[in-house]
Amino acid sequence: MTPNKRLFFLLYIGITVTTVAGILLHECGHWTLHEYFGNKSRIGYDHTLIYEPNKITHRLRAIEAEYPYATDNNLDFPLRKEYEVLAKEARREGMIGVAGGPLVTMFIVTTALIFLFRYRKKNGTKSTLPVSQWFFVCLSLFCVRNLYGLLIAGISFHISRYKNIHGDEFELSDGFGWNAWSLPVAMAVISVLIICLVIFRIVPKQQRAAFFFAGLLAELSVLYFWIILLGPKLMP
Repeated sequence: MTPNKRLFFLLYIGITVTTVAGILLHECGHWTLHEYFGNKSRIGYDHTLIYEPNKITHRLRAIEAEYPYATDNNLDFPLRKEYEVLAKEARREGMIGVAGGPLVTMFIVTTALIFLFRYRKKNGTKSTLPVSQWFFVCLSLFCVRNLYGLLIAGISFHISRYKNIHGDEFELSDGFGWNAWSLPVAMAVISVLIICLVIFRIVPKQQRAAFFFAGLLAELSVLYFWIILLGPKLMP
């Protein structure tokens, strides 16, 4: 096996494994914060499900059950002040829980970039990268999930014109009162810039082709084998 073929194979395996790990670490960010706020939740293959809400949510639901018409139509009722305070707190906790995943992802990506550029500054440009630096290169690709999310949302919107697109960045944009697409597009642009930095500033020229095609095949493999085929069966 030639060096480039061997590198392609190793990078394909490495990027595939770390991408799946990145998806699960992203969900761990959600899970940690949901649990912190007293919710009982579990991690799925590409989502985190709250199966037992905390006391605040239970109280909100009890008030809504007692005064359904008033809460649905924003009318005055005896418990309105308590309801508004609880609703505000529930929104705050929900926003923080939603932000947990993207924050974990970008923390890992940022840490990887710091190590990569520190190595480059210390050692300059070389014809090959050591295994330790390829590990950080793989971690830097966690940001690809931002491109996944925007692409899938764009396809769904184009096909169905369904405006309530789900996704962390969409929910955060809505929570901040921004245009729903503002944060997803911004994060996708940042991700493209990160990927370009890694390809053209970190990966040696002689190894770029192997890295690019291995990364592309690995991401498509994760999309099919984990997101579509295995994930829903192993971690529904």
